Amino acid sequence: MWPLTQSLLIAIHVILNVTFIYSFNSTLELSYSIGTCACLAGLIVFEKVCFKGAAEVYEESMHFKAKLTRNSENHLRKIGRGLPCLKVQVSWSYFFKMSTFNTYILLVIDYTIIVLLLKSTS
Repeated sequence: MWPLTQSLLIAIHVILNVTFIYSFNSTLELSYSIGTCACLAGLIVFEKVCFKGAAEVYEESMHFKAKLTRNSENHLRKIGRGLPCLKVQVSWSYFFKMSTFNTYILLVIDYTIIVLLLKSTS
């Protein structure tokens, strides 16, 4: 389910980006541009909450594990080394990390640039 959802979010985001850019370059009404901007801002907040919330679980558990391994008590260090970091599993081979959001944003930027270049050449 996740790869399909990710592709759908990327497609919506790219369409909103291109619409936002072209709305300021054309003679459309100002309310159309403001509406597109509001939709884009809402989508960005939604994506941030989805990705960062799941990724923070991994980061916090990694800090907790590091704190345990730096502890002076020997049995706590052994426990800390043996603990796996908590992960929000999306599929059997994929989980959220902080880099997931950065990769997602880079994909959105790349696809937006590609669509704008294709639009300008045609």
